[in-house]
Amino acid sequence: MTFLAKCTKCGESLHIDPTQKEAVCPSCQTPFLFERTTFNSEMADEAKMKSELIKKYDERIALLEAEVRGHNADKDDLQTRINRRGILGKSSKMALQDEMAMVDAKIEAAMNEIAVAQKKKQDLFSHA
Repeated sequence: MTFLAKCTKCGESLHIDPTQKEAVCPSCQTPFLFERTTFNSEMADEAKMKSELIKKYDERIALLEAEVRGHNADKDDLQTRINRRGILGKSSKMALQDEMAMVDAKIEAAMNEIAVAQKKKQDLFSHA
């Protein structure tokens, strides 16, 4: 009898033989070592749950990183607009700088959320 789990790196299905101490992902070749030589259904369920959580954290982190890249592009655009409006009134420049501050706040919020997700993901590994 084998247990089915998912690779924490690529999400590929792993068939784990409970009599073996290790397994290798057939897709990305990531090795997995097991401290115990026997599994029960609770352990398999917990491993599956952790693997699914890790995958969700990875997906969330990827989305947030894309969001940060988008905000950085917006910030670059705003900086260009600020530089070009040097001859315009102070109020136009201040409005763009206020917009820049809002984009900076969005970047900071996304980066904080990335840090939280990475910490939660790391906690799953340390409690394995």
